[in-house]
Amino acid sequence: MGINAVRIPIPIEAILPTGAGKKYPDEKYGFMIKCYKNAMAHLKTVYEMGSKYRIAVYVTIVAKGEEEDQTPEDVQYYLSGIENVVKRFHREDSFIGIDINDGKFPKSLLGSYWRQAYDIIRKYSKDGLVILSDLGKWQDIERSEMWPRLSPN
Repeated sequence: MGINAVRIPIPIEAILPTGAGKKYPDEKYGFMIKCYKNAMAHLKTVYEMGSKYRIAVYVTIVAKGEEEDQTPEDVQYYLSGIENVVKRFHREDSFIGIDINDGKFPKSLLGSYWRQAYDIIRKYSKDGLVILSDLGKWQDIERSEMWPRLSPN
């Protein structure tokens, strides 16, 4: 029967637009920095092969850092990476969506991050899945901060 979908976990650093800079120092993640250089080209190949072999692809943003270290600037950092992926690959037949994860953000930033990420994805892809693997954090967020589609009120 075979597979019909694949999840690609990818570090946020690997999907940032050119010139977005690096938040995390090379000495801490130096062993991974070399692979970032061509990450988008490799991701393009994954989407192309997915389209060719009729295998759906979605990307999961892998967070770095610790929750207490994340700031509003980090939210923008993650959003630019998400937009870079969705903008570039949403037209591929194999693109089915993106897992916006929780970015290891504290609850004070999480609702805003999810809402903005959702809006960015919808800007380019009306039908793409917005996957939320948040380990249950959404249950602790005020309903008014969540997007209306998922809010019971």
